[in-house]
Amino acid sequence: MTVRALLIVCTMALTFAGTCVSPAPQAPSMAGAPSSSASASSPAAPSPALALGPAHRWHMPERAACAGAYTAPAARGRLGDARLLEASGIVASPSQAGVLWLHNDSGDAARLYAVGVDGRALGAVTLPNVDAVDIEDLAAAPCPDLSGPCLYVADTGDNKLRREQLVVYAVPEPAIAADRPLAKDVEAPFVWIFPLIVPERANIEALVVLPDASAMLLFEKTEAERARVFRYPAPWTPVFAATVEVRGTVVVPAGVGALRQITGADVHPSGTRLLLRGYGAVWETRFDAAAGAEQLERATWTEVMAEPDEPQGEAVAYDAAGTGLWTVSESPSGEPGPPLHFASCAATP
Repeated sequence: MTVRALLIVCTMALTFAGTCVSPAPQAPSMAGAPSSSASASSPAAPSPALALGPAHRWHMPERAACAGAYTAPAARGRLGDARLLEASGIVASPSQAGVLWLHNDSGDAARLYAVGVDGRALGAVTLPNVDAVDIEDLAAAPCPDLSGPCLYVADTGDNKLRREQLVVYAVPEPAIAADRPLAKDVEAPFVWIFPLIVPERANIEALVVLPDASAMLLFEKTEAERARVFRYPAPWTPVFAATVEVRGTVVVPAGVGALRQITGADVHPSGTRLLLRGYGAVWETRFDAAAGAEQLERATWTEVMAEPDEPQGEAVAYDAAGTGLWTVSESPSGEPGPPLHFASCAATP
């Protein structure tokens, strides 16, 4: 990306309530946000984002949805990047065929890994000057300024309920090709930072961003019968932490204890389906993205995937076509190469 292009994009990010963080030069840390570097853009510069009419705003691609049951999951390959030992989130690229994005659980850098649909390693992208605490999920949606596709990174894990603030990062989806792996890791040109506060604190391992980028939904991980659902409506607040709203609860149709814990989620690009997963299964419900999170109070969930061999399964996503499901587990043995599972649709509209 040229310096001029970076200045334009950073200005767009600032205009639409995002903190634009570029790799250099270094600057003091911002209150309420991780250590980061300052944008080189001028606040007084005219913003091209102001001229973005509906025809120029990026939209999630139109995708069909599965009208019936899914097939039994089958292994499509093993994760080829030896660093992906604790894959905790997965999402299909919204703009690049044959590419999946994943990340590790806590303990890794703020880094996203690209793999092919056969698990082959394609490269990794680091979020600049971000100190990851406990990244737990990944989502794809339009960027906060609607200028293109973004990956949303949920640094929201809080097992001991000690974190005063959680963070969601948004980074423009890096360009990568399924047939041309990166020769080496690269650094994203900038990242949006959205700190947030959860009422009464909660451990959150599941995030979805609505397909029109109008809100984030965050799902509590708990063994209780009902898990809280938090909603963070756009425009999202940079730098200063925003308190997210409790917008109801969801009953996970599982047994007791750990099987009830929500470990991942994804929303269909059409906004008409929603996935949740736990350690015991994956469930799907009909969903109306425009109706809000309150509808989940009365949602009817269908088990669409009994867990494959994923004893520490925390990642789930719709595929690029919208009709299949991807899942993967952390490696329980600590050895590289956990299997990547796929369930195709047995009936489409």
